[in-house]
Amino acid sequence: MEATQALTDRQSRSRRVSIGRAAVIVFATMLNVLACDVFDTCEPESPTQTSSNFVPPTEPKIVLENLVNAISERHIENYLSSFVDPRFSTRNFEFIPTQDAQRQYLTVFSDWSLESEREYFVNLRGPEHHRWTFPDL
Repeated sequence: MEATQALTDRQSRSRRVSIGRAAVIVFATMLNVLACDVFDTCEPESPTQTSSNFVPPTEPKIVLENLVNAISERHIENYLSSFVDPRFSTRNFEFIPTQDAQRQYLTVFSDWSLESEREYFVNLRGPEHHRWTFPDL
């Protein structure tokens, strides 16, 4: 009986090894089929942020060009950075209207801030189909 038991144990181990090998082969085949074209180039995702023409302002003309580009591109962060960029400057934004505008719109301009500029820009952008054009500087 021990001989029969030993033979049965060897057959059982042999079946387990065969089943294990078969499982590995099936798994490898499935992986190969599912991972077809693994090394092919993927399509790039579209950018989450639009490109911009913002140039670090080193002279007044660049500031004006940045403003024109920010409005044309409808890029609010570049628009606000054209006034003062708190990441690079400790200066505060201050709007000083002309005397006529100050007299006529005293309550509007008395506490004008960067947030006011943001709201103005959002309203300025208007419908998406409208395109702004500017003369060359």
